[in-house]
Amino acid sequence: MLSQNNKQRVDLFQTQKKLVTWECRQGEPDTYENAKYVHEGHGIIEPVWRESLGVGRFYRAMCPCERAAQAKNRQIKEQHAHMRRVEALKKETFGWLGKSWSDAGLEAKTFANFEAHRQREAFDTVQSFLDIMRGTLILHGAYGTGKTHLLAALCNALHEQDKSCLFTSSAKLFSAIQDLVGRGQSYISLLNRAMHTPLLIIDDIDKAKATDFRHEIYFAIIDERTRRELPTAISTNRLAELESFVGGAVRSRLKIGQIDIEMNGSDYREEL
Repeated sequence: MLSQNNKQRVDLFQTQKKLVTWECRQGEPDTYENAKYVHEGHGIIEPVWRESLGVGRFYRAMCPCERAAQAKNRQIKEQHAHMRRVEALKKETFGWLGKSWSDAGLEAKTFANFEAHRQREAFDTVQSFLDIMRGTLILHGAYGTGKTHLLAALCNALHEQDKSCLFTSSAKLFSAIQDLVGRGQSYISLLNRAMHTPLLIIDDIDKAKATDFRHEIYFAIIDERTRRELPTAISTNRLAELESFVGGAVRSRLKIGQIDIEMNGSDYREEL
């Protein structure tokens, strides 16, 4: 026979259970954590018992519709968070040198909107490089064959994987450095970013006029990246003359794990 205290406790449990038992009705508004969700009725939903620090009570359980709506809401929130991360990565990748040297227009360049039939080998190779992410990728050849597009697409594919990288052209890199020098400011932090980013891309590496200073900058960046076994990707119109633009020591280091693809053909810019 139950004691008076136990009887009161059982009665309390039964009262709690009754209060939190509910009927799931089809199309009932504002029932599913403010998620509008049309569903099939599930009848009486039994409560669940939870206990914390020795004190327990019944709580209303979720029906299958609520769980589905909750999962859908969680997925939407994750998608929005991913989109925000991608946008932040794009701004970092194409704007890391500052507004004056931004390559923001390249945020729209993807593998999907590249005309792969024009450069099938290069297209496949860059996608393969995305998987291995080691050594040096060199796209070289004629003007207007899509080298910049493919390198930007490589960056944007990494963004979708929540991975960071930095993109610049040689001309913009040295223009940003010279601007800092002219204002009496240090460019060491800029070099550190180039040295340590998971992937560094230097487009048109043969466009900056060769000088001892620029050879030293390239060496500082590439030597550190080689030591850390970090991948680098570049483009050039003159692969055979690359050493004259970056220096012999840098050219030697770029040969480690080198993957070079020649891209020739008509200048697609003439069709724009």
